[in-house]
Amino acid sequence: MRCGALQHMLGLLKSIREQTRKQLGDTIKVQIWKDDGDRTV
Repeated sequence: MRCGALQHMLGLLKSIREQTRKQLGDTIKVQIWKDDGDRTV
C-alpha cells in the first residue's frame, strides 16, 4: 500500500517477524520480482 511520496508499506506475518526478530515499525529491505513462469494446474 502507498505510504508517503516514495514509500510503500508491505504487511508481514507475525511468524515471519518472529523468525527475523523484527518488531512492528522496524524498517526492512525486501526484493520483489515478476514471476513469469508457466503454471500447470
